[in-house]
Amino acid sequence: MKTVSRKRSYTYRYMTSGEALYARLRQWLFSEVASDHMYPWLRKIEYYAEELQEFLEQTTALWLTARLVSVGRSLYSENGHHYRTELRPFLREYLVLSRNDLEDIERLLGSAVDASLQNISNGLKNKMLQYAIDQHELCYICGIPLDFLMQDKHSKFTREHIWPRSLGGESIIENLLPACGKCNHLRKMDYATWASTSIQSICTPRSPSDDDWKNLQLSHYYAMHQFAGQSRAISEYITLKEAFLDIGPWKCPPKLCDKNDAGHFFNLEVI
Repeated sequence: MKTVSRKRSYTYRYMTSGEALYARLRQWLFSEVASDHMYPWLRKIEYYAEELQEFLEQTTALWLTARLVSVGRSLYSENGHHYRTELRPFLREYLVLSRNDLEDIERLLGSAVDASLQNISNGLKNKMLQYAIDQHELCYICGIPLDFLMQDKHSKFTREHIWPRSLGGESIIENLLPACGKCNHLRKMDYATWASTSIQSICTPRSPSDDDWKNLQLSHYYAMHQFAGQSRAISEYITLKEAFLDIGPWKCPPKLCDKNDAGHFFNLEVI
C-alpha cells in the first residue's frame, strides 16, 4: 500500500502507484504557495471558493499525471524494460524540480508506468467473477443487476479499475470493483476522479424539470457518485474501494442542496 502524509485534506489511503504519483505531483505543485496568493479571485466567490480551488488543483495534478504516464509508456514502447533510464532526462527537461522532488517523482512515475502496463491475470479475473457472484451482484456505480452470462452489452459484468490503468492503476483486487458494461464504458470511461469530467457544463435551473435532469450526461452522474466516494474516503481515511462499498451505488435523479441556487455541480447531491 502506498501512503502519503495526511497533512493535506485531500489525502486518503492510496492503493495504487498512480494515486501516489498524483498525490506527490499535487504536493509539489501547490504545497509551497499559499492558496490566498495563488487564487485571490476565489475569495470573491463567497460560497464555493474552496470547491473551485479543489477542482483546479485536482484537474492540474491529474493532467500532469496522465501526461507523465503517457510519456513513460511511449518510452517503454521505444526502449523496452530499459525505459526508466530515460525518465530522469525527460523530467529535468520539462519540469522545474528540486533534487528531492526529482528523485521522488521519478521513482513514483516508474512504478505508475509499470502498473499501467499490467493486465489482469486470469486468476484475478476468476476471483473477481466469483466475488461478484457471491457478494456483489449489482453494479457498484448505478446498482443494476449484473449479467454474468455476458448476453447484454449494457448490464454485462465487467471488472472496473477504480483508479484507471492509464494513470498508473494496478490490476489488483484492491483497485477493482464489479461494474456493468454501460457504467464502465460510458459513465466511468477513463476518468480518475470527478474533476476529470466536464462538471462546469452542469447547470440546471433552481427548480429542475424532468427534462433538465435528462439532459445531464452519463459522465455527470459518475462525477457526482465519485465526488461522494472521494469525500467519504478522505473524511474516514479509507481507500476509494472501501468508500464506494460504504456509500453504495447512486440513484437518480439527484437533488439540490440549496434550493435557492442553480443546479451546478457543487449544489447537487447524489441520493
